[in-house]
Amino acid sequence: MKKEYLYLIIMNLYWGLTQVLMKHILQYMGAATYVFLRFGSAFIVMLIFYLIMRKKVDTTSFKHGLILGIFLGFQTLLNTYSLYFTSTSNSVFIGQLTIIAVPSYYFIKQRKLPDKHFLLVTFIMICGLMIFSNVFNNGFNKGDIITFGSMLLLSVQLIIGAKWTRSNDILSMAIAQMLSSSLVAGVFAINDINNVVWCSNSIMIIVLTGIIGSGIMNTLRLLSQAKVSVVSMSLINILHPIFSMIGAAIIPNIHGEVEVIYGYKVIGAIIMISGLLYYLYTNNRRRVIKN
Repeated sequence: MKKEYLYLIIMNLYWGLTQVLMKHILQYMGAATYVFLRFGSAFIVMLIFYLIMRKKVDTTSFKHGLILGIFLGFQTLLNTYSLYFTSTSNSVFIGQLTIIAVPSYYFIKQRKLPDKHFLLVTFIMICGLMIFSNVFNNGFNKGDIITFGSMLLLSVQLIIGAKWTRSNDILSMAIAQMLSSSLVAGVFAINDINNVVWCSNSIMIIVLTGIIGSGIMNTLRLLSQAKVSVVSMSLINILHPIFSMIGAAIIPNIHGEVEVIYGYKVIGAIIMISGLLYYLYTNNRRRVIKN
């Protein structure tokens, strides 16, 4: 297995386990303020790291990172804000529709139909995701529309990032991405920044989802994009909701409550993992035959 695939698994593992913290943080501050502090803290730590290493910033890579950061900032804002109105299950389902949006872009661009293996994998994963999220019983609301917009922005990030990471300095892109993302959120957080409830929990969430979750894990994503196809990335991201389920079951909120893992979620998770393993197997087999 390529180390970049391992990076993606680690990234989805961490982001998934800490996903529930994004809902918990809304008890201490507004969505825009959280996103501002999340990316801002990551930028400050990465900037200190740059200064210590005396690393020269690549101008072109920095500009590209700023553009990606704008998309990331708006995408995270929409995703966090949607949690005021929609269930975690619906958010997870819609957010993972990149497995359709991203490949569809390439199939349309290249003017070719998807092969049978990809269609089968997509079908398996969507079925598993629908069972996992229990979307038919949850219904849809305006929060889901906001989440859909977030999903489209994430798809754009993956597509553009796949092109730029192959010829840019990753670390320069990463620090620029944190800077512009925090600035985007900061515009919306101006009137709310003074209402933050500072305590051990809110600070811990900022550190876990900001410095580590955004700074380190987002850098891993950029490193992976340079070597792994964007279609593979979007499919591997299906691990995110599975780890989110585990995180919500082990990390309590301020009331000491955790979410229950229901049987239908386990069944959906098994189906999604089966689809991913089938994709990785067929993809690796093709490379072996081609070589």
